[in-house]
Amino acid sequence: LIGCIYRSQSHNLRESPDELCHILHSACALGHSHILIGGDFNMPQIDWENVFSPAPPLDISHRFLEAMNDCYLIQHVSNPTRYRPGATPHILDLILTNEDGMIRNLQHEAGLGKSDHVILWFDLLCYTHQLEHTSARPNYFKGNPEKFKSMLQETNWDQAADFGIDDKFSFMSNRVKMCALECFPKSRRKGTRRNIYINGQALRLKREKERLWQTYVRSQ
Repeated sequence: LIGCIYRSQSHNLRESPDELCHILHSACALGHSHILIGGDFNMPQIDWENVFSPAPPLDISHRFLEAMNDCYLIQHVSNPTRYRPGATPHILDLILTNEDGMIRNLQHEAGLGKSDHVILWFDLLCYTHQLEHTSARPNYFKGNPEKFKSMLQETNWDQAADFGIDDKFSFMSNRVKMCALECFPKSRRKGTRRNIYINGQALRLKREKERLWQTYVRSQ
């Protein structure tokens, strides 16, 4: 389960604690093996190095920390995520998980556009089933589609009239596959590493911004 939360500072202060804690409890009660909740929680008063809030007792930060403990959630961000000239950097953007080893290689990068919040990059470690398309498959962009259409039209579909629904589907599926193998050549999918979302000029600007960002973080 992956979710994102944005808690506005202008949110009703009386309803916000109950609503936020309810979201955390509800998410953890769904029974997922892996839970990741990230976002901007707007709680600069929390000292995440000691997991403690020096705020007054009725402050939302105390109830939020209690909800995290009740749900056995772990907070992974330890460096400031919001920088603004003339203001103290704070940790406002959090990453919560239900396992300590789920997050690896957490990095802080320059904000998107003119945002004063950083971008958080990380690797998520969990179980997944990955399909590998290694076998050759019919290439429908090549071949003889007219012959394929003709072979399907010449098929005697009435011979499956007395079959059950599962047998009818198998008969139809096998016939379509057989015709496709005869009418279309086989090919293997070729992978590509080309990034279609960014060109060379934008990539250079991105690298320059990252360089300036690192300089700003070091020197303020």
